[in-house]
Amino acid sequence: MIGFETPDGQLLAMHGVSRFETNFCPSLDVSARAQAGFTTIDSDEVADGPEAARRTALQWAEAAYSSSDGTTRPSISLSTVKPVRVLAGTAKAEQVTATVRPAGVNGCSPPSVSIIATALPLSADPTVTAYHVHLILADQQVPDAVPPAESDQIVASIRRTP
Repeated sequence: MIGFETPDGQLLAMHGVSRFETNFCPSLDVSARAQAGFTTIDSDEVADGPEAARRTALQWAEAAYSSSDGTTRPSISLSTVKPVRVLAGTAKAEQVTATVRPAGVNGCSPPSVSIIATALPLSADPTVTAYHVHLILADQQVPDAVPPAESDQIVASIRRTP
């Protein structure tokens, strides 16, 4: 599990985390060039899957890449939301990519970060409007950056556990 705090004090957590190129930065206690995992967002926060993907990507971009004192926010651009298939092609999800330029850069900061947020219903019951959101946060423009095609493979492999 990993987490961040947004500049306005909201705590965010991601579970089932997988990390790539850990401890690459000696000046940080914890560092990774990429990380992926799941978070949830409830119906009282968003109206639908596209909004769940957009809102989650923006929250994580601000929490992870604002300056350490929270006064400078990162530059963020969002793609349009697109449908993707998960659960071996049996379920539709909504996906957005945020391209982030971190604020308050240090010697270990990447020039940019790709955040891919894929929102899928928390339940097969259509009356349940909470969402699982799979996140991939990947440094870009660095050696061994996780390429978009690999992120697509990761998302396509999302499945429910028995």
